[in-house]
Formats: sequence, structure tokens, C-alpha cells
Amino acid sequence: PKTECKKIPREVCSSSNCLFEPGEEICHEESQTQIQNIPEEECDLEPEENCRDESVLVPKLIPKNNCVKVPKEICVNTKSNPQIVKRPIIKDWCYKPDDLKKQSEKL
Repeated sequence: PKTECKKIPREVCSSSNCLFEPGEEICHEESQTQIQNIPEEECDLEPEENCRDESVLVPKLIPKNNCVKVPKEICVNTKSNPQIVKRPIIKDWCYKPDDLKKQSEKL
């Protein structure tokens, strides 16, 4: 508890023919009850959005050949007992006879 001493003035009424003389100091202990308001804290949880930039380390991807042997069917036509056959080649020539004459004159 907090203790302190202070002088409290007192008014004394008397007739004018009385004189005041200082006497012995009289002390006595006195306890006073004081009421204090003690604050109470009341709390509630409220969500709060907290945003910030984050950088995440990402591994560098390097392309790499991934070879897998897959069976593939390959077919080849083979000729048994081949023979050479002569066939005539026919070419169609389309021209104007006048063009031939002009060519021959130039030579």
C-alpha cells in the first residue's frame, strides 16, 4: 500500500481572549479504505489479412533426351527370281511445224 504524510489544516473556533499555545504532537494510526477501479482486459480474435510477396526457389529444368527402344515392325517387299523385261518408252512430242522451220533457219 502507498503511505504518505501531509498536513491537513483545521479551523479552531474560540473566544478572542484565549491564546493558542503549541502543545505536544499527538500521532495516531488511521487506516482508510480506498476503492480502485482495476481495469479488466477483454480480448476477441479477429482475422486480419496479411499479404506479402514470397519468392520460391524453382529448380532450373534442362531438357534431356529420354530414349526408349520401342519395337517397330519393318516390312520390305522382296522379289524372288527377278527378270529383266524390256518395255518401250513412248514419248509424245507436241510441236508446230512452223516452229521447227524457224529454229532451223536460225542455225
